[in-house]
Amino acid sequence: MSWLTSSIFALSARTSSANAATKRAVTCSPATVVCWRSAACHAVRAKTAALRALVRAAKGRWRVEHDYRELKQALGLAHFEGRTWPGWHHHVVLVSIAHAFVTTERLAPKAGTPG
Repeated sequence: MSWLTSSIFALSARTSSANAATKRAVTCSPATVVCWRSAACHAVRAKTAALRALVRAAKGRWRVEHDYRELKQALGLAHFEGRTWPGWHHHVVLVSIAHAFVTTERLAPKAGTPG
């Protein structure tokens, strides 16, 4: 759960490097660097993405990891031991349908809850 409460910060930076042919400094366009406490940093072009979108994408990984763990542990994705493509495909389709059902039940309004 630390992923949901992690500290995220962003800063705008300009990188520079030397051109090997002319030995002059070359300044690149500004980039936004997004970092969080897990020491992971991602640099993107400042003009292409808003900070809110960057944070949403970074935190979106938690949902993917959570769903994959649920598919493997609770719904049996990792339990297939067959050897044929149709058998594996059938198994994955059934697990995906079960996951869709569980997700819609979890997100459905509960009885007695206002709203």
